[in-house]
Amino acid sequence: MLSVFISFGLCGCIMTPKKTTYYDYQCGETRVKLELNKEQKQLALGCNGGHTCLTQIVFLFAAGAVVSIVSGSIVLIGNSINWVEKKVTC
Repeated sequence: MLSVFISFGLCGCIMTPKKTTYYDYQCGETRVKLELNKEQKQLALGCNGGHTCLTQIVFLFAAGAVVSIVSGSIVLIGNSINWVEKKVTC
């Protein structure tokens, strides 16, 4: 788990939910699904060294990990709801 946090922090990557639509031929209707979208953010560190830099870097690692976990949860719950809707209406 620690390696995931470090890799997200080093690349400046943030995972965000992305909504895509597709046509479901079985049901004959357009459906929506959620996917994780990787975005690379430019890290803007305004520090001259010392403890301030370390604090900012640790915060960026933690923030990236938290955003990825929350986004993954949103995608999981959203796709589960879409799956149940499909089972009920199709």
